[in-house]
Amino acid sequence: MEIVDGQAQLEEYITTAVQVSGESPVLIEKRLYAVAQILAQAVAP
Repeated sequence: MEIVDGQAQLEEYITTAVQVSGESPVLIEKRLYAVAQILAQAVAP
């Protein structure tokens, strides 16, 4: 699993992931940064 920030990082990750995954699918999930920040703040002590 890897978190990418931007188009260039995504393209680099996909290129590598497709090469190493062989016949297995590559999962791409988009999350909103603001939501992640809120969740992080909610679980922080």
